[in-house]
Amino acid sequence: MLDYSKLKKSAREQLHLNRIFLLIMFIALSMESGSSGFFSWFFILSLLTAKSLQHVIFKVAFKIIITLALCFSISNIINLIRDSIYLEMSKSDKSLDTDAVPEKIERLWLLGLISGWYLFVKIVLYIIFFPAAIIKWLEYSQTFFILADNPKIGVERAMLVSQKITEGRKKELALLFLSFFGWFILTLSSFGIVTIYLIPYMRLTFANAYLDLKADAIKNGKIDGRIFN
Repeated sequence: MLDYSKLKKSAREQLHLNRIFLLIMFIALSMESGSSGFFSWFFILSLLTAKSLQHVIFKVAFKIIITLALCFSISNIINLIRDSIYLEMSKSDKSLDTDAVPEKIERLWLLGLISGWYLFVKIVLYIIFFPAAIIKWLEYSQTFFILADNPKIGVERAMLVSQKITEGRKKELALLFLSFFGWFILTLSSFGIVTIYLIPYMRLTFANAYLDLKADAIKNGKIDGRIFN
């Protein structure tokens, strides 16, 4: 059973040790969120240049698809790089060297783009059945951490490993997520300001949970620990 208090305490300690990354992660989150602003400009341009109502509908629909695809791609790249940084923080008792960030961006951006879309296509097949979609999301929830742990493992194998280490543990992960419910309320009441702290806090907590799940899966023979060497 995951020790939620211990995982969160470790995350807070790691955040304190890596305070500079709070700002870096906030900038990354702003870039990710800000990418959605493209749609507003596309919509305005569509209205100004439209020749007819049908023309407006077609152009807006097309630009919605392009914008969502662009935003999703940017988010996937940022998420994998971000999770790689959080995982490195979780593994170390020292402050993370900022020089490692450019190297991670160069090494992981394409993998983040590909793996994010692959996961999306895989999960969307189950979206008709809402409970099944949630189960699949939990099954594959460790994929980015696994790819960050070993980028050479490949997306398909990382997803398979994620399924194995979350086997019988999905309820624990769901409850860990729900344990941040109070923070979500605080975020709404603070007009999003709390996300500066909450996002790194959550992802570091889940990085710690991943390390526990991985260690337990290796111990119980669910996966071979040599795949991370």
